[in-house]
Order: sequence, then structure tokens, then C-alpha cells
Amino acid sequence: MFSTIFIAGNRLQALFDNRIPQVSLKQFMLLSILRQSEEPMTFTQLGTLLGCSRQNIKKYIEPILQCLKQ
Repeated sequence: MFSTIFIAGNRLQALFDNRIPQVSLKQFMLLSILRQSEEPMTFTQLGTLLGCSRQNIKKYIEPILQCLKQ
């Protein structure tokens, strides 16, 4: 069962990444969480929700911030 869920998750991520190459699935999920959040969130809180570290959140957010600056 676990392997089936893992494989499905990988396929979904690959499908998403191929359809919208400018934004990864993790970045999309991050933006979705931020948009629906009623309060500002820390990188640690965002990492907990996405199942990754705050360092990964910073890595996901930096390209988005660069695009917004242009």
C-alpha cells in the first residue's frame, strides 16, 4: 500500500512539473498554503505542513521572490 501511494505521488509530481515547468509542485503547494493562511507563517510552520525543513522552504521561495522582483 505504501509503495502504491509513493509511486502515485511521484507520478503526480512528474505530471505537474511537466505541465507547469516554471513552478514545481512544492512551490505550488507553498503558494496555495500562503494564499489560504489567515496569518503570516514562519518557514518552520510551512515546512511542517509540507513535510520538509525550513531550509527547503527557503529554497522553494527564493525563485518565487526573484520572479516577483522583476
